[in-house]
Amino acid sequence: MMNIVILTTSYTKGGAEKHALLLARYLQKETKHNVSFWVFRKGSGELEEELSQYHIPSEIISKNISNNRAILPIKTIRAGMVFRRRSIKVVISFNLEANHFAAKVKKYGGYCLVWSQQTSNDIHMLNATSYSFVSNANLYISNSQHAAQYLIDDFGVSPSKTVFVANGFDEEKNYPVDQPVLDGAIDSTKFNVVMVAHVEERKDHTTLLDAWALFIKKFPEAHLYIAGKNNSTFGRNIQEYARRVCETHTVSFLGAVENIPSLLDQCSAFAFSSNIEGMPNAIVEAMFAKLPIVANDLEGNLEALGARAIEEQVCPSRDAERFANRLLQIAKDPQLANRLGKENYAYAKKTFGISIMGEKTMAAINNLLPHEK
Repeated sequence: MMNIVILTTSYTKGGAEKHALLLARYLQKETKHNVSFWVFRKGSGELEEELSQYHIPSEIISKNISNNRAILPIKTIRAGMVFRRRSIKVVISFNLEANHFAAKVKKYGGYCLVWSQQTSNDIHMLNATSYSFVSNANLYISNSQHAAQYLIDDFGVSPSKTVFVANGFDEEKNYPVDQPVLDGAIDSTKFNVVMVAHVEERKDHTTLLDAWALFIKKFPEAHLYIAGKNNSTFGRNIQEYARRVCETHTVSFLGAVENIPSLLDQCSAFAFSSNIEGMPNAIVEAMFAKLPIVANDLEGNLEALGARAIEEQVCPSRDAERFANRLLQIAKDPQLANRLGKENYAYAKKTFGISIMGEKTMAAINNLLPHEK
């Protein structure tokens, strides 16, 4: 038995945090190890309640040791001693800030670091003079093949220390789909398309809206729902852009939606135009909802959907016309839509189960620490 800390930035529930929570639940339920969940700050707090529901200990580590991207030597030592005094054997870090912090502090903390890599461009965002800290981890677990290759190619990480483990999805732990989003205001007689992602530049809602403007001219009995936080300046700009290029009564910005399964259940297809992803949870959730999908040819999207989907559900990035045509093919052919939805579900079921993710992660850690099983 050993003490394992899952470390992430905050209790805000983004894609990486969902992954971290699923792993914490698996480790708590299926292993004998002591698992706790540490964050630097509260954020919007959604995860804190869920962690409490599953009786997973969690805490906000002291602000005087948390990372501000330039960790002073005295803070580094102090932070390391927090881990050492608590006899933490393994730290599994998620997100850029947590990975950076855990790698810097590892020397003084005495733990084995399992670095979770979620995308293929984030580390360079630090604009550091040296990236030597990247090599401090004992093991790198990536949720996509291309993110693992990023570590190998750009930072010289040994392939023998990298492991690919796809995201998990807990089909049993979901909100009831019979609790309609928007109090049943979604018109089930229409072809309803949904995208679930925070409204930010890298998600490329601009291309989605350009595609929708083309699509709606040929298939007017349709509606686009955009779910995700949209209260930033960029979010407000995108809403204004939608008013300029689309028929406004055909597009709804829902903001953050808690019951995503219910929203997906009320829709006919899923759209995803993001330009930067590791392994997108949103696509995985849509596959479990048995929806046909239109996504761009980003590496993470292709890995999530599998090669089987390229011919009918994938189009080139930033190509609004091709995106619109893919949607149109699905909208005009209910049998095609039904078949794609069933195929997506079958593929997701065998690829993204929570037990598959947990077992592969623990197998990698056990290989690293064979005497701690």
